Amino acid sequence: MAEPSELARLEARLFRLVAQPAPVDEAARALAAEDPGAHPLAAWIAGGDEARAVERLTIYANQYFVRHRDALGEIFAGCAAFAGQAAFDACVAAYLGVERLRGPSLDEAGDAFAAFLEREAGARGLRADLGSLAALERARREAFVGADAPPLRRDELARLPADDWPALRLALVPCARLVATSHAVEALWLAHDRGLGPPEVVARAGMLAVWRRGPSVYHRALAPDEASALARIEARAPFAEVCEPFDEPEHALELLAQWLADELLAAPIG
Repeated sequence: MAEPSELARLEARLFRLVAQPAPVDEAARALAAEDPGAHPLAAWIAGGDEARAVERLTIYANQYFVRHRDALGEIFAGCAAFAGQAAFDACVAAYLGVERLRGPSLDEAGDAFAAFLEREAGARGLRADLGSLAALERARREAFVGADAPPLRRDELARLPADDWPALRLALVPCARLVATSHAVEALWLAHDRGLGPPEVVARAGMLAVWRRGPSVYHRALAPDEASALARIEARAPFAEVCEPFDEPEHALELLAQWLADELLAAPIG
C-alpha cells in the first residue's frame, strides 16, 4: 500500500485536532506522541508564532463544534430542551470526540447520537429516556425527508385472488421507520411539542412506527404482535409469515386495514 502524501497527512492531522473537544494546543501535544510533526503548531500552520497558530486553529475547531451543535440541536430539539443547553453542549462535545463523522452532510452527523445518549445519559446525570427520545426524533427527521412513494390502496388488494394471499409480499413506504426504544417516550415527545413540563421517566422496552402521510409525520407505539408483523413486512416476508404473530386471523386483517388507512404500506404489491 502506498504511503499517504504529505498533504493527506496534514489533512488527517488537521481533522484530528479540529474534531475533538480539548484545547487545540493541548491536543497537539498529546498527538505528537504518535505524530511528531503535530507540535508545535507554528511549524505547520502559517501565522508567525505559536500563539497565532493556536488562535487560527481554534477558530476552525470552534466552528466545527458550533455547526455540529446547531445541526444536532435542530434534529434533537427535545433532547436539547430536556437536557439543558450546557449539558447538551457537553454531550455534543463528547459525542464528536468519540464518533468518526465522515458523511458530507451535517444531517448525517446525528446517525449515532441516539446510541450515544443511550449509553451516556445516566452517567451524565441526564434523563435515562433521552436515548429513546433521540431515536424517535431522528426517525421523525428521516421520515420527513424520506422518499415519496404511492401508498397501497384497498382496491389493489381486493383484486388479488385468495390463493395469492399467503405468498403476498407487502412493503413499508420508503420513509417509514421501526424504532426500538428502551423507555416510553410518546409522552415525553408530546410534552416538548406542546411546551409542557417533562413527565416521569418510564423504563419500558417497545417499538414505534414512524412514517409520513402527505406533509405530516406520525408515530405511534406498537403492541408486540404488530411490531413483529411490521418487522416481517420490512424484511419482505410473505403474508403467511406476517400473520404468524397473531392469535386470531381477524386481528391481522384489522391491522392491515389500519396500515392501509395510515398509508404505511407501499404500492405496488408483489
